[in-house]
Amino acid sequence: MYFLIGESDIQVASSKLYDMGIKLVLVTLGKDGCYYKHSSGSGQIPAFHVDVVDTTGAGDGFLGGILYNISRIGYPIEKINRSDIEEIIRFSNAIGGLCTTKKGAIPAMPSMDEVKKLLS
Repeated sequence: MYFLIGESDIQVASSKLYDMGIKLVLVTLGKDGCYYKHSSGSGQIPAFHVDVVDTTGAGDGFLGGILYNISRIGYPIEKINRSDIEEIIRFSNAIGGLCTTKKGAIPAMPSMDEVKKLLS
């Protein structure tokens, strides 16, 4: 966040980005999950506790989960309610977490069944 906005406080920096017109600000925090700022509110969604082997691909998997879910919504991102935003982030945290349990990036991408199992 400091590199992007010159501010190291996540809440302050994400508010500045949001005020610039960014509809959804996501700050990944590794083992601490993800902080978000959106029109529905802000908060931190915890990560899943997994046995980490390799972190390669975790961020890509997380972002893929975000984009997958947002692409399935038939209305503007700013209209998504808070519980749906948090579920999207939780889903994406599951993908990112599962990616760390195997070596490599592409080989570590989980199946939908693996994601659903972790979520349940």
